[in-house]
Amino acid sequence: MMFASTAAAADCAPAPIVRAESLGAEPVEAGCLFADVGAAGRVGVSFPDTGVSRGASLPWSRVELGLRSHHDVQARVVLLPLRSGGDQGYVGVAGESVVPVLQTAEARWDWRDTGLAVAAGMVDDPWVMTVQPAWSWRPVLRPMVTEAAFFTRSDLGGWLGWTAPDGLADVVVAVTSGEGFQRRERNDGVNTTVVARAHPLARTDSDLQLTVGVMGRDGSYGLGQAPDHRAGAMLAAIHPWFATGVDGVLGSGLLGDGALRPAGVSAWARTGERSPVAGFARIDRTTPQPTLAGAGSTVFLAGAGLRLPPEADAPAALVAGLESRRFGPQASAIAGSLALSRSDTVFLQLQARLAGALPLGGL
Repeated sequence: MMFASTAAAADCAPAPIVRAESLGAEPVEAGCLFADVGAAGRVGVSFPDTGVSRGASLPWSRVELGLRSHHDVQARVVLLPLRSGGDQGYVGVAGESVVPVLQTAEARWDWRDTGLAVAAGMVDDPWVMTVQPAWSWRPVLRPMVTEAAFFTRSDLGGWLGWTAPDGLADVVVAVTSGEGFQRRERNDGVNTTVVARAHPLARTDSDLQLTVGVMGRDGSYGLGQAPDHRAGAMLAAIHPWFATGVDGVLGSGLLGDGALRPAGVSAWARTGERSPVAGFARIDRTTPQPTLAGAGSTVFLAGAGLRLPPEADAPAALVAGLESRRFGPQASAIAGSLALSRSDTVFLQLQARLAGALPLGGL
């Protein structure tokens, strides 16, 4: 879905997420309004049956709206749904209605002559937005780094980024509260995150894109200012017909417990945008404490289906999938519980995502 012609929309497309425009890139000729709206509905059955094991759910929904001026000034807002009673509670807003939550509210300026960009507000996490777009199946399952609560999707603060000519490499330095977008600041410390990415094939004519990324974070969390440090790396190969990648994280401190040493690795493969067939597979292995036997957990995901309509770059997909989780004796909800040491879910999901841009003249 496009609000304007393809050429006009390309001229006023939103700025890259947590990355500056390439050094020397052509400026936006006019202001524009852009929107990105998506939703997914799922029906599934889970085994073993430990409660409500079947039914319909809303695994993903997202509304993004923004304005960008011809001076490369941009304001962007993202809303997500939240079940007001929580996953287990029965007391919320108007029953347990789904309510909107502000995930991102960002003010930004790109200085194209230097390849620099600066942003502030409730900003996207630069490492999450390195691994998540490569995986791309966020409507089915969040990337390992957020699924395991090693990172939050966004946070209050700001970032400064630089991108080399032709997008060969980019560096982002972010300074944020460390509490995530759902919590206010709880200590005097801040998180400082540095992410560096290289795209070695950016200047070639190859359809294959390679991305190598590394990150480091010095952080704190909670009232006690517990350590919340992270180091990570990612390698992804993305082609219009297929994509594959691996990312890993090591850390010190998790959700306010400074004694934990979280670690995780995720490997995945999926079909590309040109394929009318939608397919994906992923395996994650995570632990909050590598030295504690039985503290690890494994997530396996696989699915296949069709893009709708069945053609390249179709905006919707219908997929059937299997999500399996295995928990060590110390990782299950009740330590040692055999019934809670595993979970298998078979699901059918329909998802759609539409984006477009509308030139607004001399905004």
